[in-house]
Amino acid sequence: MDNIIIGGGPAGLSAAAELCKKGFSAKVYEEDKQIGKPVQCTGIVTRDILKETRLDDNVILNKLQKAIIHSPGNETELKLKDLVIDRAAFDKQMGEMARSEGAKVFLNKRVSGLKKTKNGFFLDDKINKNAKNTKSPNNQNYHNYHNYHNYQNIIAANGPASSFRELINPNLKLKYLTGKQAIIKGTFDAESFHVYFGNDFPGFFGWIVPESENTARVGLATGKNPGEYFEKFLQKINLNKKNIKEYNAGLIPIYEPGIKTQRKNLFLLGDAAGQVKATTGGGIVPGLKASKCLAKSIAEEKSYEKFWRKKIGAELYMHQKIRKSLDTFTNKDYDSLIEVLRKSKKTLEEGSRDSMIKMLPKIALKNPGLIRFIKNIRI
Repeated sequence: MDNIIIGGGPAGLSAAAELCKKGFSAKVYEEDKQIGKPVQCTGIVTRDILKETRLDDNVILNKLQKAIIHSPGNETELKLKDLVIDRAAFDKQMGEMARSEGAKVFLNKRVSGLKKTKNGFFLDDKINKNAKNTKSPNNQNYHNYHNYHNYQNIIAANGPASSFRELINPNLKLKYLTGKQAIIKGTFDAESFHVYFGNDFPGFFGWIVPESENTARVGLATGKNPGEYFEKFLQKINLNKKNIKEYNAGLIPIYEPGIKTQRKNLFLLGDAAGQVKATTGGGIVPGLKASKCLAKSIAEEKSYEKFWRKKIGAELYMHQKIRKSLDTFTNKDYDSLIEVLRKSKKTLEEGSRDSMIKMLPKIALKNPGLIRFIKNIRI
């Protein structure tokens, strides 16, 4: 059975590897000239990622030991063991993993659309015709040219702005945040990352994530005017723009529980399906989990929707409800929330952001005052 994956990010490449492991063919079509570029991610992950895939030594840039969480008038510290990864190197690793399992990866090829028939969907031929057909000399499974045919399964893993989502969800409008980040030279505590909440970061938060003692990723995400809020943030934390090495930017989709992710032979995966934690913007771990559900559903000819929703649906729903509650917060609310977090340190330090559905009830039991913050959360 042929499977075409549109998009060479972690979720798409993982799906390709998993399908090949199960005896299917998989072909990945990536619109950029190389896997992993441009970078559109902060690259901080929980160690839950190690349950889903290995990480090569060159992928891990830093091992964090604590988070310092700020509100306008309060702050607290939490011990943790998060990882800062090199996203370009990680994506490249995932590409090599997919290739080693037998998948073929086609670079510099943008799929412009699909044709619809009564039996499903197939690719048209308008695939980045102006692209240079330069084949990688180091990897015979990385191609830049191919004749396109009617594939049996089409997996759209091409990011939050995927146009293929509308083919399954013609009336669905996903909400997005826009993230802006800079790689900045300076002096940083390499063991600690900072999170900033408050009305200066409407709809999300700001961050300082150290790669080392000399370099950090500094950014924020908002629903509007990210550039304006970013400038104010740099002033707030006294970082000089002259020390900026590079900028990154990207869209963060907000998970929508009503999204449909399969229609006949067309599937949505990862950011294209909004499979992202709405509280943190993290999509790597959910995407890897969903990719395994997708491969299993194809192998067993069962519902992809049921598989991934059983695996991560309740977790994503919980994050989305928390995000809606946070969107109503005032600066005073954030100050009070810091107190709740301080009282819940042990539970938070023993838990994981990728297991919020297990952690939140424990926090609520120890902190009845939390109920007023999460009154709208229902599972």
